[in-house]
Order: sequence, then structure tokens, then C-alpha cells
Amino acid sequence: MANFLSSHEELASYKPLVYCLNPKTVANYRKTFVDMDKTDPLDAYVITDFARCAKITSKPWRGSQFLVLQRLTRHRLHLIEGITREKAYMVSNIYLKFSELTVLDKEKKPFSNTYGATSAAVLTEYLSLDAITYSSVEDLVAFVKEKGKNRCR
Repeated sequence: MANFLSSHEELASYKPLVYCLNPKTVANYRKTFVDMDKTDPLDAYVITDFARCAKITSKPWRGSQFLVLQRLTRHRLHLIEGITREKAYMVSNIYLKFSELTVLDKEKKPFSNTYGATSAAVLTEYLSLDAITYSSVEDLVAFVKEKGKNRCR
């Protein structure tokens, strides 16, 4: 309703300010009219009186701006939930493949970031701990150096 009223072509020449009111606030304001019946025309009167008394604390409706921000926020949440789900899936696979890696102390962990490129490359390229164990040290160093973009210490 607010979008319709704020963007209606016939109303645009009047430059209306459309406000979205909190129904609970208006309902509480209506309780001050103790002897008034509850009918649609009287409800409109209460809302008009609510506005007349400057009880509106919200800003005028800017529908398209609000909806764009809402969609972007929801999309960001969707992406974050997807990343979280994928990280949990990766951790469960790491645990199944290299269960010892998950129980190591922080100073004994081979990777500073479990989700980094080097860690992911080692966990996807080598199928088991035996494959890492039986690889030559030179091959492992070259592999980690390449995947870590030569940033290993």
C-alpha cells in the first residue's frame, strides 16, 4: 500500500509523504479513546488524530530504497548461510579424511587457515595421510610453495 501511494502518478503532483505506522503504537493510542466504538470510519479518525498530534516518529516511506536495501541484506544473508554450510561440509570431510588434523593444538596445526587455498589444495589433492607420508619432502615443499604462492615460511 505504501509503495502504491508513494509512486502513484496522479498523487505525484501533490508530493505526498507516506508513512508506515507501527500498528501496535496506533492500537495503544486508540486505547486512550475509551468511550469510542470500533468502526472503520472511527479507526481512520484515530489514525488521523495520531498524525495530527505529531506522534509519528518514523521517516517518510521511501519504498524503492527500502526494498533494494532489504533485498541486498537478504541476499547477503543467503550467501553467508551458504558459505557457512559449505565450511561445515568441508570440516566434516576433513574430519573423515584427516581426523588427527581437527584435534591438534593451535601451535601444532600445519595450516594457519583451515579454509585457505594451501590447506584446501592439500586436502583435495592428497587422498589420505598415507599419500602425504609416502610423498618425498621435496615434492611436498614444491607443492605447498606453489599452492601457497610462495608465502610459506
